[in-house]
Amino acid sequence: MTSENNQTQPHSVTDRQLLAIDALLTGSTHSEAADSAGVHRCTVTGWANHHIGFITELNQRRQQRDQATADLLHKLIYNALQLITDAINDGDMKAAITLLSRLDLQAIWKAGSPKAVTPLGVITDLAQQIDADILMDLIASPRSIELVEDRSGSLSDC
Repeated sequence: MTSENNQTQPHSVTDRQLLAIDALLTGSTHSEAADSAGVHRCTVTGWANHHIGFITELNQRRQQRDQATADLLHKLIYNALQLITDAINDGDMKAAITLLSRLDLQAIWKAGSPKAVTPLGVITDLAQQIDADILMDLIASPRSIELVEDRSGSLSDC
């Protein structure tokens, strides 16, 4: 299977692998995830280290979880800032001084770096991501890709 085919034909994940992924996402160890999935610990470790579909699904779900966490954190920070704003607007000098004394303005400036807000900007960002993916495909030799796929497909219980 070539790397071009990998982009259109995802590697399947079994129900047992999904159970293990669910467990890992909640902080379980490989042993605990294996118990949840009804397999041996080294099977989960093999999946986590070599199974393309397992690694992809786990990484995608981690990314989704991390994005949801970041969104919630941003909402909480916004709400907290609204409360502080209300206090400062009501003349609470202590709140104002406390806020200013704890700010890392350099970090705030970096965090507020603008994101693409026009269609062309978004297209450019997405094209750069694709360019990075293509570059990664070019860096790995066809033989290395074949070895990874063979290893991913030949995993079995310990």
